[in-house]
Amino acid sequence: MLPSSRWPAAPCPDLRCLVILLLGLASPRAGAQALLWHEMVHGGLITGSASFGTAPSGSSSFELPLPPGSIIHKAVLYGTEVNGPHAATTVKLNDVPYIFGPATQGPGYNSLYGPVMLHSVDLTHVLDPAVTHYTITIPASEASFNRFTEFYLLVTYERPGDAPVWVDVFFADHDSGHLESYTMATTLPMLTTDSVAFATMGGYADNTTQDCEIVRVNGTQLGNYRGGDFNAQSTFGTAGTFFYSRDLFLGLGDDNADQLISGQDVVSNIAGLLTSGTSSLSVEYEHGPSFSPNDNLINLMVVAYNADICTMTLDMGPDSLFCAGHTLVLDATMPDATYHWQDGATTATYPVVASGTYFVDVTSGTCHWSDTVVVDVAPAPLFDLGQDVVLCTNEQAQLDATSLPGATYLWEDGSTDPVRTVGGTGLYHVTATLGACTFTDSIRIAVDTCSFGIVLPNVFSPNGDASNPVFTPMAVRGIASLRITVFNRWGQELFGSSSPQFAWDGRSSAGEPVPAGVYFWTLRYTSSRDPDSVDQRGSVTLVR
Repeated sequence: MLPSSRWPAAPCPDLRCLVILLLGLASPRAGAQALLWHEMVHGGLITGSASFGTAPSGSSSFELPLPPGSIIHKAVLYGTEVNGPHAATTVKLNDVPYIFGPATQGPGYNSLYGPVMLHSVDLTHVLDPAVTHYTITIPASEASFNRFTEFYLLVTYERPGDAPVWVDVFFADHDSGHLESYTMATTLPMLTTDSVAFATMGGYADNTTQDCEIVRVNGTQLGNYRGGDFNAQSTFGTAGTFFYSRDLFLGLGDDNADQLISGQDVVSNIAGLLTSGTSSLSVEYEHGPSFSPNDNLINLMVVAYNADICTMTLDMGPDSLFCAGHTLVLDATMPDATYHWQDGATTATYPVVASGTYFVDVTSGTCHWSDTVVVDVAPAPLFDLGQDVVLCTNEQAQLDATSLPGATYLWEDGSTDPVRTVGGTGLYHVTATLGACTFTDSIRIAVDTCSFGIVLPNVFSPNGDASNPVFTPMAVRGIASLRITVFNRWGQELFGSSSPQFAWDGRSSAGEPVPAGVYFWTLRYTSSRDPDSVDQRGSVTLVR
């Protein structure tokens, strides 16, 4: 049914309405809405909404009756923030708090109210499919800064024996023009043998004024999007809540599923407006004037439908080069399919660890697909930065990551040369990339003063009282090797050792105690960093 007038039939008692009417004559804006997510489930989709409008806090409830035996496949709670961003807001779903803030923020657009941002929280592994009643609450403690005007809970479910259903969820990329036009491309061609659910999920509609949109799909007017929904705060909050499966399409609350929107309805079966097998539909929102002036916020557009899976394309990707030591997983997943790989494997995915030609035949009912991928394995880049290194002050080390021809390099400081000279303390790491392959190595550099030497005492007392009983080094640093010899005054050798922890107990080489007196020693050693030897001489006094 085409509209007889492009404006709502309500009177316009204010001069400001005339201004909006004149502004509305501008050219329509064309949008390229964002596909938020796409699902194929053996079950269906159910949605619930809670609209607050300008209310700073409060609660809204809705029913989400999943069929018995359902398993939740995906659940997302969306929230619309107006004129933000603002401080994080605590929102409760059935008394469980969730934080909506910078971490949950997604796409947005500019409206008459200021920036509009869509937020989302994934509740897939949180919700219980047996729970059917939900209440969304913005606590009074959030009222001073809350700017969230509406929330939408979208749940896809699986149930044994149910037919496949496809769901596309879109985000409107603009709003608040007189005429907003979108060309929506569904993920797969839609079949009209079953219902095709189309729902607009928005809010901020005010039932007390002519603040509304005319909604058209493929040029046919569905009705007016306006007024307070059954779960709204005060008079705000039209929202498209519905249940869809291949067996049933049902509006929830006051949203009746039919071709034409009835009154406040925003849920429609648009199968009669489509050519079966099409994957495109045009959507228009024509904004009506109001006293404010205000405009509704159109946020999500949802399409749920049956599709011909034979039109789907199997594409495991291009011929590939992948990395030695890694595994490349080929994915041939199709709905309700059986699989036959080149070696007889029957899984939907296939792990590849070696070069070769891999192909698969896939069958689902009367549909058949095949695909082939040639895989080459790239050898690992041959680089090793070596063991951790201790440099002396003012020394430098050259790190060499040179590997296969054609590889690129990226160090932790952003430099890209394969060879790098360093001299400071730190952890240095480099990533070599060759095609889709990446390899990383690291090395730790420490800096030392590198002082070396040996400190010997000038007296010892081997008299059995445990005080300086042996002649042994007081300190050894940086010594690689040594040889010490102890003599008496007549040049007779009494003791010799090559151990850095040598200890002379005041006995001759024959094991006899030597008398108290002065004894002489010679020491030759090399440092751990210098092959040249160092010679030292000295004496030690033996006291008994």
